Amino acid sequence: MKVRDCYGGFWLRVCAVLIDSVIFIAISFVISTLLGIKMFDISPNPAPHPNDIYYNLFSIGFGLIYQVVLPVKYKATIGKYAMGLVVLDAKSLMPMTMGQGSGRYLVSCFSYLCACLGCFAVGISKRKQGWHDLAAGTVVVKKQYVKALKEAKLKSNATAKVEAVQKAA
Repeated sequence: MKVRDCYGGFWLRVCAVLIDSVIFIAISFVISTLLGIKMFDISPNPAPHPNDIYYNLFSIGFGLIYQVVLPVKYKATIGKYAMGLVVLDAKSLMPMTMGQGSGRYLVSCFSYLCACLGCFAVGISKRKQGWHDLAAGTVVVKKQYVKALKEAKLKSNATAKVEAVQKAA
């Protein structure tokens, strides 16, 4: 097995995003219905609804909770969890911090505005990191390989320390 195979690849992550999108749309539909807002108003001149501001605030807040708090607390969104992926700090392989989660979310939004170019980086980078992962210092790892990656990291650190001591002697 190659180390590269331990990371969540492009298509696994696309599936996770699709699952997350279905959940987000379903919850948004329920909330918009409760607020009396038409989510998909196809009339030629849709009139603004007085509750639009509440829906927009809900969307931003729910997006932050779903994309930041879930991965910080549980290491994954529901979609990533379903696909067997976890989001970790790239250096320590521990759960990411709230700051990393927030930065990851903001850069993801920017990436979506740039025709998802940052997401396509997942397919070509060594550790399968998108712009949002690189900016936040995170990696998406297949759950079954987390322990092996941590052990390999410890072993490489121990080897590096022994080599440093031998060089110094």
